[in-house]
Amino acid sequence: MLPDQPLEPTLPLYHSTCSPQIALDYSESTRDGPLCPLSAAENLWRDRAQYLESRGYTLRKRYRDNWIPPAGTLRNAALCDYSIGMGNGTVLGNYEYVMDATRTSDGTLVFLKAVRRTSRDYEIGLYLSGDHLKHHPYNHCNLILDVLPDPLDDTNVLLVTPYLRPYNNPELSSIGEAVDLIKQTLQGLLFMHEAGIAHRDCTGKNIVMDASSLYPQGHHPVRINRALDGVQPAVQTRRHETGVKYYFANFGMSTHFQHGDSPLVLGSFGGDHDAPELSDTIPYDAFKLDMFILGSFFYKELFDRYHGLKDLEPLAYEMTRHVPSSRPDALAACNLFDELLANISESKLRWRLQPRHEDFWIGIRRNCLAYLREGLYQLKTATRKHYRTSHGTMPE
Repeated sequence: MLPDQPLEPTLPLYHSTCSPQIALDYSESTRDGPLCPLSAAENLWRDRAQYLESRGYTLRKRYRDNWIPPAGTLRNAALCDYSIGMGNGTVLGNYEYVMDATRTSDGTLVFLKAVRRTSRDYEIGLYLSGDHLKHHPYNHCNLILDVLPDPLDDTNVLLVTPYLRPYNNPELSSIGEAVDLIKQTLQGLLFMHEAGIAHRDCTGKNIVMDASSLYPQGHHPVRINRALDGVQPAVQTRRHETGVKYYFANFGMSTHFQHGDSPLVLGSFGGDHDAPELSDTIPYDAFKLDMFILGSFFYKELFDRYHGLKDLEPLAYEMTRHVPSSRPDALAACNLFDELLANISESKLRWRLQPRHEDFWIGIRRNCLAYLREGLYQLKTATRKHYRTSHGTMPE
C-alpha cells in the first residue's frame, strides 16, 4: 500500500499525477536503481559529483552518487526532475563533455565543460577571460569563470562558464531585437579580431545569450522553456523590456594570432561550408572568413526569414562578397552598420518581426496587436511629455 502523499499544489493535477497503481509500478521499478537509468556519458558526471560538490558546484539530484528517486508518490515520475536526462545536448556541446550545475555560493546556474588541457578552447578561452580583456564592453565571448582539475582524467580540465542558451530561444519578436543581435555580434567580432582571435566557426550554433533577465523566476536547465520544476511553463518577459547580451561560444576551431603574424590559415572544417575560400591546400585569411560566416548568418537566420530588415541587407552583402579581399574588416562592418541604422526610425525598431512564411490570418492578428502596442506606447510617451511640460518633473 502506498503511503498518503500530499500533491504539489503548483503542478496541474491532470498531468502531474498518476494513478496509485502506476505509482506503485514506478515505486517497484526504483528498488534496484533509478527509474530512468543513467547513460554511460551521464555516469561520468555522476562519478565527478562528490568532487564537484567539494569545489562548490552541485549537480542535479539525478547525478548525485547513490541517489535514487523517492518511492511512494503519486506524482508522474516521467515529469520529475530526476527523470530528465541529457536531452539533445547544450549550446556548448554534447552532454558527454558538458553538464549544468549550480554554484553553491550564490545559487547561480553554470555550465561545466570537460576539455583537454592542450585544447584551443582552453587556451583561447583563458586568454579572452584575462583581466586585461574580460571587462572590455565589446567582449562578447563566453568567459571562463573557474578552472577545475578533472578527477577522472589528468589530461582534462573542467571549465566553469556562465549558463547560456541559444540566441533564438525564445524567438526574436521585434525588429529592434534583431538589430541588437546584429550590433552585438559585430562588436564581439571586432573585439576578437583586435585581440588577435579568429573564431572560424561563428555560426548560429555558436551564438548564444544570457537570458537570465528574460526568466526572473529561472527555468529548468534542460527543459529550458519550463520552470525549475521541469513541468510548468517558465515565466518569461520580452527582450526589449529587459535586454539580453549575446556571446560567441566554443573556440575549438579558433586561431590565436600574435602581433605581426600572417592571418593565413588552412582548413575546410566549420559549420558554414558556403565560404568559397575554404581549402586544405590553399591558404586563406581567417579574419575575412569570419566576416563571411557572420554575414551568412545574418542572411540565413534573419534577412531570409523575416520581413522588415531590408535596410540592413547591404551589410550582409558586403560581408559575403565572393572575393575575400573585397569584404570589409570588422571595424568597417561596424561603421557600415551604424550608417545603415541611422536611417531606421525608432518606431520601426519597435515594430514586430514578421516571419516571411507566417500564416495570413495569424499575421493579421499579430499586426493588430502590434498596432495596439504602438498606440499605447505613443499615448504613454505623449502623456509623459505633457506632464513634464506642465510640472517640470515626472511622477514616480
